[in-house]
Amino acid sequence: MGIIRSQDDFLHVRSVKAYGDGALGSRGAALIKPYSDAPHQHGLLLTQPEDFPQSSTASVRRGFPA
Repeated sequence: MGIIRSQDDFLHVRSVKAYGDGALGSRGAALIKPYSDAPHQHGLLLTQPEDFPQSSTASVRRGFPA
């Protein structure tokens, strides 16, 4: 299954988005060093770096653009 378009045209899926980490404002961005205003916080990795090659390859195989 790749690009999806419903018959009633209410749903059209034509891309895939992968999240590596969060946003800076919420202190979710993964940092090497702790945040200067929150020394206990390094952020959060949502997807492990080693998972990206397999995910992107699977998406391309299913017809999504690279």
